[in-house]
Amino acid sequence: MSKRIELYRLIDEGEEYTTGTKAEVIKEHNDWLSDSGLFDTDEIAEYTATTIDELNEHWTVEQFYTVVV
Repeated sequence: MSKRIELYRLIDEGEEYTTGTKAEVIKEHNDWLSDSGLFDTDEIAEYTATTIDELNEHWTVEQFYTVVV
């Protein structure tokens, strides 16, 4: 049985911010919300992502590679 691992990149204004699996880029986004100083507590709660699709509000999200193991 094979397993597919999809890799994504988050891009902001043409610059790559981070790459990783779905879980990794979602975590990176959520950490950015808290650490950036740009958002108040209510906004952080509102913009915290649990799915890859929720990242589209702040980033260009690109699935760029799939590894089959």
